[in-house]
Amino acid sequence: MAHSPSSAPFRLGELLVKEGYLTHDALQKVIETQKLHKQGGASAYKPFGQVCVELKLISAEELQRILRKHNKRILLGELLVNMRLVRPLQVQNALQQQSQEPKKKLGQILLALGHLNETQLVDALSIQLDVPRILPSLELIDIALIKKFDLSLFSRYQFLPVHLKNDQLTMVMENPQDEKLIQQIEKQFKCRVLPAIAPASALQATLQAYLRQQQSEKPASAAAPATYSKPVSMTLPEEEDSSYIPSPLAGVSLYADEEPQEPEIPQAAQTLTVGGVSLYVSEEQRKQEETVVNFLFKNALKDRASDIHIEPQEKYLRIRYRIDGVLHHKTDLPQDLAGPMLSRLKQLSALNPENTLGHQRNRVQATLMERQLELGVATYPSLWGETMVLNIHERQSSAQDLLLNLERTGFSPLCLQRYQKLLNQPGGLIILTGPARSGKTATLYASINYLNQQNRSIMTAENPIEIQVPGTVQGQWTPERGDSFAEMIQSMGFLDPDILMVSQLESPAILEASTELALSGAKVITSYPAFDATGALLRLANQGLESYLIASSHVAVLSQRLVRRLCPDCKRPEAPKRELLDLLGLVGVAPEAYPLYQPVGCANCLQHGYKGQTAIHELLIINEAIREAILDRKPAATIRGIARTEAKLVSMAEDGYFKAVQGLTSLNEVQRVAFVNEYDSQTPWEADEIHAICLGQESEFI
Repeated sequence: MAHSPSSAPFRLGELLVKEGYLTHDALQKVIETQKLHKQGGASAYKPFGQVCVELKLISAEELQRILRKHNKRILLGELLVNMRLVRPLQVQNALQQQSQEPKKKLGQILLALGHLNETQLVDALSIQLDVPRILPSLELIDIALIKKFDLSLFSRYQFLPVHLKNDQLTMVMENPQDEKLIQQIEKQFKCRVLPAIAPASALQATLQAYLRQQQSEKPASAAAPATYSKPVSMTLPEEEDSSYIPSPLAGVSLYADEEPQEPEIPQAAQTLTVGGVSLYVSEEQRKQEETVVNFLFKNALKDRASDIHIEPQEKYLRIRYRIDGVLHHKTDLPQDLAGPMLSRLKQLSALNPENTLGHQRNRVQATLMERQLELGVATYPSLWGETMVLNIHERQSSAQDLLLNLERTGFSPLCLQRYQKLLNQPGGLIILTGPARSGKTATLYASINYLNQQNRSIMTAENPIEIQVPGTVQGQWTPERGDSFAEMIQSMGFLDPDILMVSQLESPAILEASTELALSGAKVITSYPAFDATGALLRLANQGLESYLIASSHVAVLSQRLVRRLCPDCKRPEAPKRELLDLLGLVGVAPEAYPLYQPVGCANCLQHGYKGQTAIHELLIINEAIREAILDRKPAATIRGIARTEAKLVSMAEDGYFKAVQGLTSLNEVQRVAFVNEYDSQTPWEADEIHAICLGQESEFI
């Protein structure tokens, strides 16, 4: 695990100026800033690239990209600081220790000091060395390749073969810079080795799993280990013997008592079935692309992922999972696997495998791990090949039951009281706003489920139906119907409804049809993709909502975002910085007013520090003053000011602060997603006020 720059010396500043990222004035500013840091001693030193990133002259990603372009390498310590995995002082302390123990690598020292974990180090090394990071799972590896090696080599030299095609062998290694090992493999197999990186512990665990698998498949009468055709027996030059690593299997009995395990799910149930077609076949017939597909879905369910992103890059295939609304890098794969894997996924999803130049979409039913799934599949032609995103929606799950409960959608006590009061009023128009993946759909379904009573007629117009709500009349629009979505909404008016839910106001025609039904006396609940509540009102007024605003006084806009929940097992207290509170418009809040918490990471949250999601809200109830301002085409800032003073609007950032105080999320997470209006800081509240208001203890706000 190296900490050495590229062998050819270079001046990073000159390179950034040449590429147009820095002006000469900016270059001088960075040099002067770096000199100031140097005056503070060795512990205050900051590398040139880090100073550029901190001054926001270039992003960490842009810095890495420009270095890769010119075949340069950033120092590992600098990279770890840029990735915010360690602090500069921690790197300096590790470097001082390394000067006393020169045989130890910086990454090993930082691991030993507990400043980062093995996964974080491997992620950084993958970026620094520009090699893919591949999980050495048996489901991602071509097992036939393992059988061509003497097993002792894997534990001795910490590597595993992954994929072989066209004389190119992808090999995952603890140290992708082990040139002697790479050259020996290339000589033995007459191929080109493409190195990838993985943690040593993961390589050891995979090898142990492979041996257990072989032992379980061995006939009971077998007296000797199974042998394979022409296994490679390889010895590296003697000078490498000093780096010999004892086998991780030494002293490990495959027959040792293990901890009690849950009943094993049959192998067929662990295999993906899509559209009635199962990937379950015998081990001899199974293809690597099918085991990879099965791995991706099985681990997506295990990791609670909502989406799988399959993204071709220049040298490899990147796999990312969206977990709790945030993308996480799962693994990389050999680029040669992209074609057969995507082709197989298209076949399963009833898409055209031959069409690689146009985008395709479909929804299919699937089964895995005895769970019923609905998959949304979408492809998009990109620079290095087809990108595919698979949305995973579990049908009839306990999570769905929770989503149908309005009290479990994340409302603060005040916002819940206000929103339930709106729902209980006869008639009116309620519009939910927010960008994609902000939880609008969940709140829509929870709303109609709250209103779902025997004496009410509830009808929906959806595209498509996401969740089934018993006791309601749900309608799904498809192009095959022959009418438009707006005409479908109009037709519901002839069926004597009390409450209508329209999945989304996608066009002026749909808006007109929905407001006409609201004018007739029905309560209409719908959603609109907008950044904030006041902005949504202005846009909708320009599209035709104006007539309804004139005629009705029952209009409300609920804007929301999803934030990740802090893991209750590993969160720890933190003191927020004044700058972060100011950035959220919380200028009247003292940092020490209430205890706040930050993520840490543990086994229960997959080292993310977060587990699950909750929502933060901003509920704008339209009153006469706001209505007149909208009809007079007042600026959004003016309308916002009226909402704060006249309608007692609690901002999304204030709602997020309240939930951070409750220990539900972190302030950094609120800052990541919350809409912040500059006007809000002009009417600041103190921490105690925000707390009391959101708890519903201030009667004037209810």
